[in-house]
Amino acid sequence: MKHLSAGLSVAIAILAGISSADALVLCVNSSGSVTALPVCKPGWTQLDVAAAGLTGPAGPQGNPGINGTNGTNGTNGTNGINGVSGYEIVQQSESFAATDNSTVLWELVMYCPDGKKVLGGGGEGTWHANPPGFGNIASVALSVPGLIDEHGGTGSWAVGFQKSTGAAFAVGETINFTVYAVCANAL
Repeated sequence: MKHLSAGLSVAIAILAGISSADALVLCVNSSGSVTALPVCKPGWTQLDVAAAGLTGPAGPQGNPGINGTNGTNGTNGTNGINGVSGYEIVQQSESFAATDNSTVLWELVMYCPDGKKVLGGGGEGTWHANPPGFGNIASVALSVPGLIDEHGGTGSWAVGFQKSTGAAFAVGETINFTVYAVCANAL
C-alpha cells in the first residue's frame, strides 16, 4: 500500500505538468506500481482518479451551440359561425281601461324590427282602481316568445298582466304597462 501511494504521488506530480492535449491516464501494473501512460498496457489496470478523490479543476466553458431552424407555421383554423349583431331593445307602453267586469288579463305583443329575431323580453306595469289613486303593481301572468315566423324563429315577445289576486278588472279600472323585447339580427 505504501508503494502504491508513493507511486500515486509521483504520477500526480507528473500529470500536473501535462497539458490537456497530452492527456495521460494512471495505470497500475501487477506489482502495484503506478505509471502515467497515454493508454494502459495489456494486463495493467487504469485507475479511476475521480474515485480516488483526484479531480482537477473545471475546464473553461465551451462555445455556445448554433441556433436551430424555425419550425413550420401551423395551418389556419376554420372560421366560426357569426355571433350576435344588431342587438337592440325595443319597447312599447300602453294604457287600457276596463269597459266591463270580465277582463282578467291584458296582453301586449312587442315585435322586433324586420329581419331580427327575439332573444328575450319582459315587462312591468301598474293598475289603478276607479277613481284613480295609488297604483298597484300588476303581476306578470305570462312572458313568452310570440308567434313562429316564416323562418322558424320568433320575432316577437308577448307579456300578459293581471291583478295579483287574479280577479277581473272592474269597469273604469286602468292598467299601465310597458313591454320589452330584446332583438338581434338573425343568424
